[in-house]
Amino acid sequence: MEEEEVETFTFQAEIAQLMSLIINTFYLNKEIFLGELISNLSDALDKIRYESLTDPSKLDSGKEMHINLIPDKQVHTHTIVDTGIRMTKAEMINNLGTIAKTDTGEPMGQGTKVILHLKEDQTEYLGERRIKEIVKKHSQFIGYPITLFVEKEQGKVSDDEAEEKEDKEEDKEKEEKESDDKPEIEDVDSDEEEEKKDGDKKKKIKEKYIDQEELDKTKSIWTRNPDNISNKEYGEFYKSLTSD
Repeated sequence: MEEEEVETFTFQAEIAQLMSLIINTFYLNKEIFLGELISNLSDALDKIRYESLTDPSKLDSGKEMHINLIPDKQVHTHTIVDTGIRMTKAEMINNLGTIAKTDTGEPMGQGTKVILHLKEDQTEYLGERRIKEIVKKHSQFIGYPITLFVEKEQGKVSDDEAEEKEDKEEDKEKEEKESDDKPEIEDVDSDEEEEKKDGDKKKKIKEKYIDQEELDKTKSIWTRNPDNISNKEYGEFYKSLTSD
């Protein structure tokens, strides 16, 4: 992945002091930050959806409206992406400290990507279970899909092992063909020893992959016509509230 070219702007002194006050006073409950960000991204999606009603070109770069959460435990970052309306460069200079711009020359299209750099003592907010808890508590009924991207591992037989097994099977088939005309002698002990050796040689390796899970599948059913809501949907809504 190519590194992004960035322009850095410092906050004015009074803004920096105000932000420090807000962080240390209003955000004593640190988990709120994720709910606040998701709420802001939802507003950005609402805005582009409303604007597209009178100007369909607003959605030329993509009609999908969603929010993605991408934690990275290796570098202690939590990347949050939406496909809503974006701030202009002037707005970013006035409101943020750093502006990133792609060096590929390609337009980024609609949406915003926020990369949070977490301190060593705040890495719990990169955990899958913790993120799910916060989204359920603060953002369960956001009107857009919230998808969590998590790196996981799965067992897999190594390619060398698989190839070795295929070669053995081919040799075995060849031997069986050659011994068709010969008297058949069954050696049970020999077969068992061979199976045991094959079992011992089998080696599983761990392969990493990215798992995607939508966290807010339960939608705001109270905004819909009761006649169009099934008993199953009522049941799922009840379970989402009570964890029953």
